[in-house]
Amino acid sequence: MNKRATGVIWGILLIISAVYPVSASEISKSETPNYKIAFYAFDCYHMQDENGKRTGYGYEMMQDVSKYLQCTFSYVGYDKTASQCEEMLRNGDVDIYTAAKKTPQREEEFAFSTHPAITSSTCMNVKVGNNRIVPGDYSTYNGIRIGFLKRHTYNDSFLDFAREKGFDCKSIYYEIPTELTNALINDEVDALVNSYIRIPEE
Repeated sequence: MNKRATGVIWGILLIISAVYPVSASEISKSETPNYKIAFYAFDCYHMQDENGKRTGYGYEMMQDVSKYLQCTFSYVGYDKTASQCEEMLRNGDVDIYTAAKKTPQREEEFAFSTHPAITSSTCMNVKVGNNRIVPGDYSTYNGIRIGFLKRHTYNDSFLDFAREKGFDCKSIYYEIPTELTNALINDEVDALVNSYIRIPEE
């Protein structure tokens, strides 16, 4: 979230808490600011079907927020990568990016929320019965075919991990999670890499 939008939203929050709860539906549209949300494809977090219907924890979270703030949200960037959406935030083309990993460099540029929206873990999965690939024995990873979802933020991180551990792999990319899962089932790949999100405990 850029610092200008953060200041506006916190100002609204303080006004609401000091006076009374108000729903955005009670404010006329002409008086309601609209903020653009970075909405890149992220399984279970940002999803959109062929008819444009949006689902996912990130979408539902912001829709819930909009019920209590005097603002509305527009969702843009589903055809972009996470990195491209971050650049859009940097350039002012979006106002809020809801699933950024906190780094010292990003903290110099952007204002972060006090609490994380999600935690995310990246895992490599193999088919049941595959005893050739031994967890932690990276020599057994050499030459394996690994399936990834296109446009996901963790792809480069996993390939950096592979270089760090000294194994080579063939990367094969898929458009949607079902294709990725079926590729493992049908032995098109030896393993798949995916990211799993969890809502932080309060």
